Amino acid sequence: LDDDGWPLRWASASGAAAVGPREPGFDREFKVGEGAAGRTVQTGEAFRTGDYLVDDRFTHVARSDALVQATGFRSVLSAPLLGEGGPLGAISVSSEMAAPSTSKPSTHA
Repeated sequence: LDDDGWPLRWASASGAAAVGPREPGFDREFKVGEGAAGRTVQTGEAFRTGDYLVDDRFTHVARSDALVQATGFRSVLSAPLLGEGGPLGAISVSSEMAAPSTSKPSTHA
């Protein structure tokens, strides 16, 4: 995060879909509160979604959703990276497999 808390940026990706975030037209920057990772940074708590594109518990951004759709990601687990002065960002893992939905917080972060 910049000193003003904006923007969050994709820093790294690996695996078969790694090229996705680096392709022109895909959103590499987003605000705190947007998407699963943005929600994680905003709340300081781990967050899991079993089906990213239909989950209404976080703010969707069209270009980020397009990236998720293009990569085929369905489920995402995001954990905050916290420093002494507050949030530094988040680390997320994604899968093409949908996971059962749950209202319980994840304990696997």
